[in-house]
Amino acid sequence: MFSPSSFPESPAPYQSLSLRRSELMGLATLWVMLFHAYPFTFRIAPLDTFKGLGYLGVDVFILLSAMGIYVSLWKAEQRGEGNRPGRFYAKRLIRILPSFWLVVGAYSLFLVQAGRAGWSTIFWNLSTLYFWFQIPGTFNWYIPALLAFYLLSPFYVKLFRRCPDGWKWALTAAAFPVSYVLYRLALPFGQLYFLACRMPAFALGVLTGGCLVSRQPLTRRHAAAWAGLSLAGLLMLIPHMVPSAGWVRLSLNYLFAAQLVPLCMLLALAVGKLPKWMQAFLRLLGQCSLEIYLLNVIVTREFDLLAPYLDRGPRHVFYYAVVYSANLLLGIGLHKLISRLIPAGPKSPAPYQNRQEGAS
Repeated sequence: MFSPSSFPESPAPYQSLSLRRSELMGLATLWVMLFHAYPFTFRIAPLDTFKGLGYLGVDVFILLSAMGIYVSLWKAEQRGEGNRPGRFYAKRLIRILPSFWLVVGAYSLFLVQAGRAGWSTIFWNLSTLYFWFQIPGTFNWYIPALLAFYLLSPFYVKLFRRCPDGWKWALTAAAFPVSYVLYRLALPFGQLYFLACRMPAFALGVLTGGCLVSRQPLTRRHAAAWAGLSLAGLLMLIPHMVPSAGWVRLSLNYLFAAQLVPLCMLLALAVGKLPKWMQAFLRLLGQCSLEIYLLNVIVTREFDLLAPYLDRGPRHVFYYAVVYSANLLLGIGLHKLISRLIPAGPKSPAPYQNRQEGAS
């Protein structure tokens, strides 16, 4: 839980989330990759627990993406473009789909040629419709879920901006119970619940983006609100401690989402203390996170194919050192290639800076 006294009355914590957005995405990328290294274990309980929770790195991506979306829509309005969903969707699709189609299309073709999938798999994978219809033999839930958030973003942001300031926080808090109802309804339908339980992270990202562009300082009142949410998140653990309360147990995504904003603020401030080369490395990973993630999903699925050639030594350390290094290098190279071929392609948005600090 985070105490209100943990933060000074300063705009810096909200500002740091924008300035360190790519670095935070880089950290989240490494955490998700660690989670995907299923056969590997540290054999140290706290580290293995941390590894096992790596799927929560997706919530960090959702939070930061939603914050970036809010800032992007706000900047478009400042340029006089208004709320144009078509323009917004086009920019997002250009950032996502070329990399997605290239990686997933090539891998789907490989599966077909290897006799491990039918030709229809290519259509289902490239269209992302597999996520909604739960087609067997398909993969990668995150991109369809992200596109769903993109689809809803202009409308939710418009609703959010119309709310009085106090009601903005209430609207964000309402995302938790609404999300939980949808989560329970989605449980029988494959991976749809992965999308439902990320709604709070998305709503928190929009709220954070609103605080950022309105130059809200992190007052003690704000810190008290974040601390209260953090406490509520910890209380969500109680059903997990009562064996007879299984029907009300919450996904850990809700507990994590309740801590997410102050946690990312602290991480952003900590990243600023790292050596410059480490900041640059994390920033690069964050900028290339889409391509790294897409390739990592394939690497995760193909352990049995690659392990006979690369799995040497204890606990698969050599295997993951080689494969994950290649994963990072190929992801970075693919990002740079697509960025060169499609200038408006997958770039991380420029950080929003306070006008009082000399930038718009």
